[in-house]
Amino acid sequence: MKIEIRVIYLILLLAFFSRIFYIHMTNFPPLEGDAFFYDKEAKQILDNFVIGYNSTSPNSFVTPGFPIFLAIIYKVFGVHLTFVRDIQVILSVITIYICYCISGRYLKSPYTELVAALMTFYPSFIYANGLILTEVLFTFLFLLFVFIFIKAMENIEKILFYFGWNYICFFNFSSSYFSTAVYCIFYFLYNYC
Repeated sequence: MKIEIRVIYLILLLAFFSRIFYIHMTNFPPLEGDAFFYDKEAKQILDNFVIGYNSTSPNSFVTPGFPIFLAIIYKVFGVHLTFVRDIQVILSVITIYICYCISGRYLKSPYTELVAALMTFYPSFIYANGLILTEVLFTFLFLLFVFIFIKAMENIEKILFYFGWNYICFFNFSSSYFSTAVYCIFYFLYNYC
């Protein structure tokens, strides 16, 4: 096995265990603010099939992606925040690997491993795993979108872009403006310059 593959496996294992250690050794305070309302909305989805942020009636104050994500976890594993945090750890580690793959398209080893190591030990990226907020899921989906976007531009398979654009709008609509602008710029540069 090549040394680079061993190094990335080691980095991903360190990322996984450091996050698992953090979420299982920390006593988190009760949910408040957005985390409380996401949790409440997820429970409403399971009980009444109502998607309403801080309300018992349907509304569109926030995009439904994260509460639906929570509702799925609650349905499969039960209403325990530890399971949500465990799933976020897995998504966080996958995010590190996606970033490693993206950087591997533009950098050589050992810089790709350095990118993964920096993401592994970046304090805010570890801390976010303990929060019941959109950060971990959104970072995962956004970097997945960037990876799909790069693949689409390399292969000129625009269907991949539209797939990525649609799923990211489901979780954070403001990102769709950014992704659409980036796509238009790259499309213009590729086809007309």
